[in-house]
Amino acid sequence: MPHVERLTKLFVKRTQKETEYATETYVNDSLRTIEAKYSLPVLEALRFLEEGRADSVSLNKQTPYVNFHATRFRDRIRVSIRETSRDVELELHVSRTTGLLHDEPTQTP
Repeated sequence: MPHVERLTKLFVKRTQKETEYATETYVNDSLRTIEAKYSLPVLEALRFLEEGRADSVSLNKQTPYVNFHATRFRDRIRVSIRETSRDVELELHVSRTTGLLHDEPTQTP
């Protein structure tokens, strides 16, 4: 008797990415806003990456929906934030995150 494979649903989402630019101050403020808005320990998670205690960190919340994922690659931390209405990806330089992660005011040149 021949083996019959079952079918399963597969959803493919194709979106057009737009690249925008932001100052480090704006990015830092945005991360603090995400932390406050969703009551997630975003800065603590980034601190784990900066200190080398983890290579990647994920934080999720179902109501309201948010997925925060950060991965460290050498001297950079890549952050992906998925909310119900949008997805945002950004990069931080590890050497420049110290002020953000230790609640010090961000200095601009």
